[in-house]
Amino acid sequence: MQTITQLTDPAGFYQSIIDAMPVPVMIVDDDIRIIGYNAAATRWLNGVNSQSLKQKTGEVLQCLNSKLSKNGCGHSHFCKDCVIRKAIDSCSQGKQAYRQKVRIQITEGNKTLNKFYLITASPLEPLAEKMTLLIFEDIQEILMMGGLVSICANCKKIRDEKKIWHPIENFFNSELDVDFSHSLCPKCAHDLYPEIYRD
Repeated sequence: MQTITQLTDPAGFYQSIIDAMPVPVMIVDDDIRIIGYNAAATRWLNGVNSQSLKQKTGEVLQCLNSKLSKNGCGHSHFCKDCVIRKAIDSCSQGKQAYRQKVRIQITEGNKTLNKFYLITASPLEPLAEKMTLLIFEDIQEILMMGGLVSICANCKKIRDEKKIWHPIENFFNSELDVDFSHSLCPKCAHDLYPEIYRD
């Protein structure tokens, strides 16, 4: 197996530290080809192996868009908006870590699945080659909130575990660190301000 630190860590000390991380970690080049990975990435990718090395991340992750072009990952018209490529480009340009919550569409058999991750890209220096440390943290469980939420059918307040009712904005902010901006949909704008909003 190719290790993340093969060139700089022949004894395997740094690899053992990275393997202890419970989230998938990869090292990729500027075209997001996999150079190395940790043990969690092996499990996450269902047995990534030496054949995965030098393959592009989108192909290894079974990205839906990588299958839209005969040339694979990076060549579909959707690839210009690829969140992984944007993370790596931002981190390369700013020479600092870049973090973003993202939705990635992958294929499993005949199904297309939406997966939610917090992606961290951090430049690796001063290695001779330009490489990026790429970390994938699964936030699906946080987004799903693990169960049912009681919401008032009239005022839309949400009841917490202590049976206290909170405005929906406060609940999402405290539970998911999500902020809201407020606006009006066209129907409500017309209903509330008919003299301003006309058909």
